[in-house]
Amino acid sequence: MNQKLNRFENNFDFIRLVAAMMVTFGHVFPLVGRYHEEMLARISGGYITGGSGVSVFFSISGYLICQSILYSKNYYSYLWKRLVRLIPGLWVVLFLLTFLVGPILTDLPLSEYFKNRDLFRFLKMAKMYPYYKDLLPGVFQHNPLTNINGSLWTIAYEFTMYLVLLVLSMGKLLEKRGVLVVLFVVGLGCYYAILQNTERFIFCENYLIPVLHLKLNALLEFGLFFWAGMLFYLYQEVIPLHIGLFALALFIWLGLGRFELIGPAEIKTVSLVCIPYIVFYLGFKKGILNNFGKYGDFSYGFYIYSFPVQQLIIAYYGPNLGIFTNFFLVLAIVFPLSYFSWHVIEKQALKYKSLFD
Repeated sequence: MNQKLNRFENNFDFIRLVAAMMVTFGHVFPLVGRYHEEMLARISGGYITGGSGVSVFFSISGYLICQSILYSKNYYSYLWKRLVRLIPGLWVVLFLLTFLVGPILTDLPLSEYFKNRDLFRFLKMAKMYPYYKDLLPGVFQHNPLTNINGSLWTIAYEFTMYLVLLVLSMGKLLEKRGVLVVLFVVGLGCYYAILQNTERFIFCENYLIPVLHLKLNALLEFGLFFWAGMLFYLYQEVIPLHIGLFALALFIWLGLGRFELIGPAEIKTVSLVCIPYIVFYLGFKKGILNNFGKYGDFSYGFYIYSFPVQQLIIAYYGPNLGIFTNFFLVLAIVFPLSYFSWHVIEKQALKYKSLFD
């Protein structure tokens, strides 16, 4: 039987924070109107982007949430814990953006701002489904992009995978690990086939799943990273964490494409296996970073506050501020906000996570 993970026996808190910083760094370029200059993509030949941080999030989430459902007393408890972890932080950031940042920065008179329909569409993101336009009336209208918080769209995909895991558990499929492996391989095959066919890819990229209103392609990609993390938890006693396999995973993910031994579709497909292995190899390395979590879990707060802070900086200084100046200024502002989010909002909400135990 899998043992319950001790929070301070791994580097997941640190890795998730780094992943959030990757996403933030990746956002700098489109936000200042230099989308095609993203540095991580140029350095890696396009195989690492700021969005790779989201892949890391979903891989770790699959591992941790699989543990959560297996150790929850009942399904109500499992769902409640997931809601308590996501919703308070999300609602607070939406409230602050709508009723503090928006009124200060809007180009509209306040009476028009509070009557505008876009205000209430933005607030509807508090329920995650569907994802509404990421706009506030008259806010950031002079920035290259007018989005308010372009990071929040992935939260619905995350919660959807929590629901998928719930269905798997209720169907007793978590006890049939071989079936889960087969489904993962089938998913990889479908993903590869979609990437190989331009028309199919465009269809899946634009197709919204009924009711959920999620993009099929994004859900498949994020879901496979989550599934890989889930399988790693279920098979952790037989999966070796070896430096040689770590180097091999790095080479397959980054090296084969660089040497043009395989194409972009193959690289993106194998990354669904290689990235999770790399994450878990680094995640379980023993060292001083194992204790990083004792200071708090700041990654979620960092993720949900960084985008609007970036937009605020651009609104104040303009889009010509240097990339690294922009990024480090964001870090200086967002770290205190993520500290606030964890200690004042998220940690306090988690005191009620055992309500349904």
